Amino acid sequence: MAMKKIISILVALCILMTSSLAFASPVKKNGNNKWKNYDIKELRNELKKYYKDKGKRNELINLIISHYKSYGKNWQKYWKDYWNDQNDDRDERDGDYYYDWDDVFGDDFLFVFVKGEEIGLWKSSVIKYNKIILPVKVITKGLGANLEWNGKTHVATITKGNTKIVIDFEKKTVAVNGKKIETELNKQKNNAVVLIKLIAEILGYKVDMDDDAIIIDDGDVISINDNVTGTGQNQFEYVGNWTYAKESGAYNGDNHWSATTDAYFQVRFSGTQIKLYGSKVPFGGIAAISIDGGPEKKVDLYASSRKDNVLLYSSTTLPNGQHTLKVRVTGKKNKKSTNYYVIADKVEVLGVTTPTKDTQAPTVPQGLKAVAVSESRIKLDWSASSDNIGIAGYKVFRNGKQIATVTNGTTYTDTGLKAATPYSYTVVAYDKAGNTSAHSASVVCTTLGSSTTNVALNKFASADSILTGYDASNAVDGKSSTRWSAADGGLNHWLMIDLGGNHSLSGTEVTWPQENKVYKYKVEVSADGSNWVLKVDKTGNTSTSKTQKDAFTADSARFVRITVTGLSMNTWAGIAEFKVFGSPVVNDTEPPAAPTNLKATAIAHDKVKLSWTPSTDNVGVAGYKIYRNGTQLATVSNDASFTDTGLSAETAYVYSVAAFDAAGNTSLFATVMVTTPERTASDIALKKTAFADSTLTGYEASKANDGDLSTTWYAEDGNLLHWWKVDLGDFYNLKGSEITWPLKDKVYKYIIEVSSDNSNWMVVVNKTGNTSSARVQKDTFTADSVRYVKVTVTGLEQGCWAGITEFKAIGVPKAE
Repeated sequence: MAMKKIISILVALCILMTSSLAFASPVKKNGNNKWKNYDIKELRNELKKYYKDKGKRNELINLIISHYKSYGKNWQKYWKDYWNDQNDDRDERDGDYYYDWDDVFGDDFLFVFVKGEEIGLWKSSVIKYNKIILPVKVITKGLGANLEWNGKTHVATITKGNTKIVIDFEKKTVAVNGKKIETELNKQKNNAVVLIKLIAEILGYKVDMDDDAIIIDDGDVISINDNVTGTGQNQFEYVGNWTYAKESGAYNGDNHWSATTDAYFQVRFSGTQIKLYGSKVPFGGIAAISIDGGPEKKVDLYASSRKDNVLLYSSTTLPNGQHTLKVRVTGKKNKKSTNYYVIADKVEVLGVTTPTKDTQAPTVPQGLKAVAVSESRIKLDWSASSDNIGIAGYKVFRNGKQIATVTNGTTYTDTGLKAATPYSYTVVAYDKAGNTSAHSASVVCTTLGSSTTNVALNKFASADSILTGYDASNAVDGKSSTRWSAADGGLNHWLMIDLGGNHSLSGTEVTWPQENKVYKYKVEVSADGSNWVLKVDKTGNTSTSKTQKDAFTADSARFVRITVTGLSMNTWAGIAEFKVFGSPVVNDTEPPAAPTNLKATAIAHDKVKLSWTPSTDNVGVAGYKIYRNGTQLATVSNDASFTDTGLSAETAYVYSVAAFDAAGNTSLFATVMVTTPERTASDIALKKTAFADSTLTGYEASKANDGDLSTTWYAEDGNLLHWWKVDLGDFYNLKGSEITWPLKDKVYKYIIEVSSDNSNWMVVVNKTGNTSSARVQKDTFTADSVRYVKVTVTGLEQGCWAGITEFKAIGVPKAE
């Protein structure tokens, strides 16, 4: 039998009518006279406009349902009349588990609304298997998720963003991001209701239901369960030892717990507040909770008896935008508790906003290290960066050019390099939005010298004793047919090689003049030819091998000396060939090129951004030194930009930038001059502490500077000379003010005074004779070093009380 395309998520909810679950009706039964004569399409358009207003939304839904009910048993005519623009959404597919709405529900009906849009159910389809019904049209259309159905395994997979929900219809199990969660599928006759509500809430939606309508809304609150894990937005990121467990009393029947000191989880979210829910238990410890890396608040999770799904923490109101909640196990407890457990269950995010485009770059990778592991390989490792959303990977640069991208981990091995060659490395972090961090501090590493490179070949050789015709140079000429020999058969004769410069050494090889003879010896190295370090001690050697190799390491050696300390009978000190393996140590004396195209842009009255074209160097640029007015103020590591802050307004600054390398060589300076602009005045009274001599209940002084035109401060009576005052919290230079009065077309007479100490006041605005009825009145004045501003109402029209809807003090911080 042909399979048919899936109906919207809301279709399945029709069985709610027979559900044993009871919900309070979200729909009011009193209509609005404004809409009573609207036809159905006009009502739908109004619903889209007002769906965020719960009262108006419910009135409109009630009117839409009333239209439907007016058709009585001719319900199909309703669908034909009002959904004639909706195409038949059914597809022919292989399998037996796609059904028509009509086949499953007959004449039953249900209204579904998703974010203010009515979803038509006529000519739509559902998945039905093992008594489970899954409508998915609204999942894909209304909730913006993707759904895949496997007719062989009877598994549905729903994905949206970082969330993946897998529903096994045969086993009646649900998993979120790979972790199974407790559900009511086996406990409820009407399991579709449970399943749909679960899906919607996991995806962050709010669901209201009654006998007539299902309302799915993004609202301004979302719930995030503890098993939604990852490093992205609206996910629990667990660090340290955390255990997943099923708990019947917990939200969605599961939780995570840890008693490991300094284990933590964090949740990145976008909104204005977050609430944390968990468990208080007899073995609960003390959790440390913080927002955006701020101060930690200690929360005691002990209770004499277990309490699940408890509100543990509620943040203060936060600026609208992206934030991070962090919860840490302190390893501490009160005296009554038997352990240190912290239990995570869910969070609720309030004031949910659509995340703005991510423009925040990750932090700079720290602790970059480079180790030469062979002649052709260098291994890099570094500490992980952090990001407001999540790190996507790292870009690796060698000598200023990108050579690799690392998406898993913080290590990289560079291969195919030249032996005994220095290389400069930096690392950059990037996120999924493509934002990149500044370059890490650079490191310079030299590959190991070749184990087969003889750095002694044809170098200057000398000896304490030389037999005529058997010069010391014969031992390093690369010919086994020649040799150095001492002038007698004594012991402790030596041969010394001057390598001509410092070298990194890995060993030596000596070929003796005679076979089957024992030569005892030692090998020493020196940087200056005076101070020697023993590297090979074979003064007790018993080997008769003609060629003998010795491995060792020496970081900086110019001279190598081999001394013959013992000989077989009838043998003189001598060497047929002496090899030293290693590589030169590069002494970098060449400075980088000077930065070019240096630009300085004043981006605010107290900020200047510098940018330039990166310098080049024979080995690699390590960073840049930044100077302001001749004094060094910063060093940046291979990032060709810098922002200077804390400047004075309307002031000229001279900046100079020079590049430097790992050897300490510094380039010439590039120089530029820039002048900062004047300060931009703004409302400095917003949400500062406010007072009044008289306050009507519910109309507090804080309502006059909260940035909300729907709130007002009122005095508690209609008398004159009531005042309102704001403490700016610091000293400011004022340029004016703006008052929004409670009523329009009314005359308010007033004076404005300022003070630096809250005792001595100066009048800056005197409108005791004001005749303007403008609701918003702006006044311009100049007053320096002001901390307090007071408005006194001196005159009112009949029926008006002293009050202020919004007060703005326009100014700038006092210059230091």
